[in-house]
Amino acid sequence: MVDKVKKTLQPRARLAHKLARHVRANPVHHQPGTSLNRPSVTHLTLGGAPQRKQRNSDKTWYPADEEKQQFRRKRNTPRASTGRSTIVPGSVVILLSGVHRGRRVVVLKHLGNNNILVTGPYAINGVPLKRVNAAYVIATTTKVSLEGVTANIDGTFFKKQIRFTKNQLKNASETRTKRSEEGKTAETAWKTSAKQTQKTIDTALIANISKVEALKGYLSTRFTLGAGVRPHELRF
Repeated sequence: MVDKVKKTLQPRARLAHKLARHVRANPVHHQPGTSLNRPSVTHLTLGGAPQRKQRNSDKTWYPADEEKQQFRRKRNTPRASTGRSTIVPGSVVILLSGVHRGRRVVVLKHLGNNNILVTGPYAINGVPLKRVNAAYVIATTTKVSLEGVTANIDGTFFKKQIRFTKNQLKNASETRTKRSEEGKTAETAWKTSAKQTQKTIDTALIANISKVEALKGYLSTRFTLGAGVRPHELRF
């Protein structure tokens, strides 16, 4: 008579491991690693008083080589720029940026904030009255007399009017439509005034330029660098 083999029951965790059911190997409410002998301490605040940050009150430490020095301005309000000493009213400068880069223009006055007022004149090289940052010009030693030239222009002369695109004007309110019409009217009036101002300044300035030989041709040509030109040896 064959004896019956008694089946041994395997633990649930081992059975789940064989069946690859790792998620339900332990009950959801059971926290592994805890028991009555080793209760959970995650809800407790361990340790004593918070550690105090060490401070170098005696200035006995020195910074590491890799530490970057934070820039600190010596004064709270920076001083206003006094302008470059080589750029004075009547100086001829070379523009380095914009659509007129390379053109030689005449400085009329300083506008503040390191900006200068220049003109071609427009009748000679096509450069109108412009407000240019002095950092984007090359100063030369050539001077032009400003006798009889009055340039009563400040920064408000170049203030742009409000403009709206076609999509912004579609189904626009009456207020926006009114502002658009007022902007167009003001821009048209500004263009007329600017043309008259340009003509008045150019007439007096060209008369002074014509008194100097070859100065008109000098202003009409664009500054360029050739293949054999050494920029560091140029004297402007």
